Amino acid sequence: MKIRVATTAGFCPGVRHAVDLALQTLASSNAEERERLWMLGPLIHNERVIENLTRRGLKLAHDVSDIPNGACVIIRAHGISPSVEAELKRKDCELIDGTCGFVKKLQRTVADSARAGKGIIIAGRANHPEVIGVVGYAHPENPVLLETPKQIEQATFEDREWILVAQTTFYSDHWRLMCKMLKNKIAKLQIFDTICNTTVKRQSDAKALAASSDIMFVLGSRMSSNTARLAEVCEGQCAFTHVISRPDQVDQFIGGESSGSKRIGITTGASTPDSMIREVVHRMTEKEGMTKPEEQQDIDFAEFIESIPELQPKTIVHGRIVRYDDDYVYVDVKDKSEGKIPMREMEKNPDFDLDEAVKTQQEIEVYIRSIRYPDSGKEILLSVAQVDTLKQRKIVEEAYEEKTPLSVKVSNIVRDGVIASYGSIDIYIHRTQLELQRVEDLEPYRDQTFDILVTQFDQKRRRLRVSGSRRSLLQRERKKNEKFIWETIEEGKEYEGIVRNLTNFGAFVDIGGVDGLVHISEISWQRIRHPSEVLSVGDKIDVYVKDFDRARKRISLGYRKEEDDPYYNIEERFPVGSIVRGIVVRMFPFGAFINIAPGVDALCHISQVSNYHLNRPEDVLAEGMEVDARVVEVSNDARRISISIRDVEPINPDPEVVAQIEQPQQGRRQGRDENRRRGGRRGSKGGGFDNLPTSYVDDQARSSISDMAEIRTVTEAGSKLLDNVRREDQKANDSDFAEDEKEDTIEDVAQDAVEMTSDIEEAVKPEL
Repeated sequence: MKIRVATTAGFCPGVRHAVDLALQTLASSNAEERERLWMLGPLIHNERVIENLTRRGLKLAHDVSDIPNGACVIIRAHGISPSVEAELKRKDCELIDGTCGFVKKLQRTVADSARAGKGIIIAGRANHPEVIGVVGYAHPENPVLLETPKQIEQATFEDREWILVAQTTFYSDHWRLMCKMLKNKIAKLQIFDTICNTTVKRQSDAKALAASSDIMFVLGSRMSSNTARLAEVCEGQCAFTHVISRPDQVDQFIGGESSGSKRIGITTGASTPDSMIREVVHRMTEKEGMTKPEEQQDIDFAEFIESIPELQPKTIVHGRIVRYDDDYVYVDVKDKSEGKIPMREMEKNPDFDLDEAVKTQQEIEVYIRSIRYPDSGKEILLSVAQVDTLKQRKIVEEAYEEKTPLSVKVSNIVRDGVIASYGSIDIYIHRTQLELQRVEDLEPYRDQTFDILVTQFDQKRRRLRVSGSRRSLLQRERKKNEKFIWETIEEGKEYEGIVRNLTNFGAFVDIGGVDGLVHISEISWQRIRHPSEVLSVGDKIDVYVKDFDRARKRISLGYRKEEDDPYYNIEERFPVGSIVRGIVVRMFPFGAFINIAPGVDALCHISQVSNYHLNRPEDVLAEGMEVDARVVEVSNDARRISISIRDVEPINPDPEVVAQIEQPQQGRRQGRDENRRRGGRRGSKGGGFDNLPTSYVDDQARSSISDMAEIRTVTEAGSKLLDNVRREDQKANDSDFAEDEKEDTIEDVAQDAVEMTSDIEEAVKPEL
């Protein structure tokens, strides 16, 4: 007798996960807690396993109504529908999810398609618990259920988009045929191959093994869909195929027969434990009339039992480090052969003490990358890096499904966004998803850590594609804060805000959920042409509420503070009569502005610079010159200060400058004189001038120069200034000219004032 066991025999990963979950829950529960433990329907389709679990204390319920309120319910590997889950939660039940990963993927695919309004076709058994649960995820669509290719011939489909999925344990040969047939009937068909890859491999191995066997045993429950499929596959290749649900059933099929030339193949359903395989093999070898294990030439029983595949590729198991060499670290994974980890993986963690790990036989988690059978024996290749990757991948996937924040760190800058990392998982974030507004400069985000929402998790491509958004999270938080701000806002309340946008008329500032406007006039005490001269997008600033309108959802904010005003309390800082020192910063025909403190420019009228009547301030002053002056007028309300250099130390021109001043003045005097003799007006063509004085010393004259400060901002004030200057200059000329020349002199002064008005207007234009 020659016994051969399929390489894929034993629990599949999904079944193993559910069973291990149940056993761990039972082991960690006390007697009182076990009274609350239930499973809704058989956890897996294997009576012996279910009997074992119920003996340990796990109770079986066939309907939700059988489960008491507040129970702890382990969800079966086949999954449940959303409505059943909701009903359990209404009963305050604690749920422990044992759903197979492949079933979860199938549920998500159906739910996504239903939300998109697509038609859904499910290949599977309508009464199977997995299919029943999946149908619940198709709401509000009514899916079409097909079990055989023959049903497709009579089926009709609307002209719309459809998807095709399959029960995870569906017969792979039927699946391929049904895909082909439906492609010919439906123009807009999208096919999702949701059959578990373990199922496909199991059916393929069973088919090959049955083709070369005289007797084929399929171990498993007759309730199990995948066991029934395996039996159907094997029957097509081996006429003597039998389903064995209990080890003692093999007796009726091999009793009394010689084992000499019989080839017996064994495969198992996904819910069949390894212990049953051992019992069946042991029973056959110990059967009376059959060769004892130690006498067999075709099989060594001890070696055979060790070769039953406990380990599965692409799964995570626990192992103990036993030794290492230059190339590998060897790990005991409870298999006949040791697994090995490439040394380069271990070297990536410099803090890991390998010698100590070998000494203590430290237990670690490892990922089974592959299991091979070269001539040298069984080879199990392991990885520790992949363990973290799979765990991180699972966390990212859960964050995507549950829409929970995930903390990531920016590791790289790309053309239109950044690459953030969660462990070894790369997540792309577009520049429009970093903030509430588009980000132009991405470099400041390098190495930053922040929370995001995962917006894409695409496993269908060859390489995992994950995208995220910080903006979505900020918008979510912003909505939470908006209501609170409007409930508590009041005038004068201070906030810390972030500058979100700059416009020509001001800056929009986010105060934690609502944007308010800081008008350009409220940004600085100095005149600015654009808010960008003071603020930048992203700046954190302190603002206060000036006004708000709940109905229109508008808030007016203030930024500049009274104590920051350069003219704040200026009457106390620069009282009238005090001596100040400053720098000439700019000059105009009517006078000069002297900077006497940061942000404070005082006006010195041209008549208050020198004892001479100057044509222009540049005759004795220059920008950057340091001068002393007396404060003659100051006002907090008007935010202005007037000074006199002449009152402290007059700056008189050099003789050469005096001559230059007198020459144009003399020409003007002669013109007036000639004009008077001819009876004409000043400035008439051909008119002459008398030989009048060209300069004078005016120690007593005082111009009302405080009015000159207004020219910086108000053009209308130039008119008032002109009237004042005209009156002051008329008084000065009256003291120098004879009484009989009084009428003509006033006329001349008025003309000078008109000329000065032109100069003033030219000086005011740039300021406005």
